[in-house]
Amino acid sequence: MGLHCKIRHLHYSLVFPSDNETQITASNLGRAFRDALAKAEIRDFRFHDLRHTFANRLAQRGVDLYLIQKLLGHREPRMVQRYAHHSVESLRVGIEVLEKEVWYKDDTMRELAEYSQISS
Repeated sequence: MGLHCKIRHLHYSLVFPSDNETQITASNLGRAFRDALAKAEIRDFRFHDLRHTFANRLAQRGVDLYLIQKLLGHREPRMVQRYAHHSVESLRVGIEVLEKEVWYKDDTMRELAEYSQISS
């Protein structure tokens, strides 16, 4: 079975050209973003809010803050902390990791934890 590759030729050097096949500028991107917000009837939302959402979703899925820092291009870790807010559920998962590791080694503590889950 041979390996077949499909070669695609680009007619211009830009990966994401504008409709006029020119480079997308900040003003073009801003205009398209504002048009999309208006069409979706979204108010009080800035392009920078997408950056916050990106960092927040990564943090909620357990991605290390150092990695998020690098992805966002921040030099200081404290800059990442303002973006990465944890939900109550993600904080609960963090505690459960410790509970399983420490508490559940003792059979009595495991039984107590299971009983408290049943009664609540």
